Amino acid sequence: MTDIAVQSLDKRRHAKAVATTPGQLGFFKRVISNWLSQGAIGRLARLDDRVLQDVGLTRDEVEWACRLPITKNAEKALMERVASGENVATST
Repeated sequence: MTDIAVQSLDKRRHAKAVATTPGQLGFFKRVISNWLSQGAIGRLARLDDRVLQDVGLTRDEVEWACRLPITKNAEKALMERVASGENVATST
């Protein structure tokens, strides 16, 4: 085999080894999005209670969202919880 043919074969093997399926790519996008969402919730947690109240949140709600796993979008879950009127302090 020529050097060019060997290099081409190596590139194809490498491309197959690092290729991801659409499902894997979607999972990684969700995890990154959720990680960014956790950062936004973390910034809310640094606000004082008066400011949180001004935006319609309580400290308990923000702390609840901070404890969510990375597989959940904390911003979305928090907004859904607040919109439903569910009491965060008594739920798990």
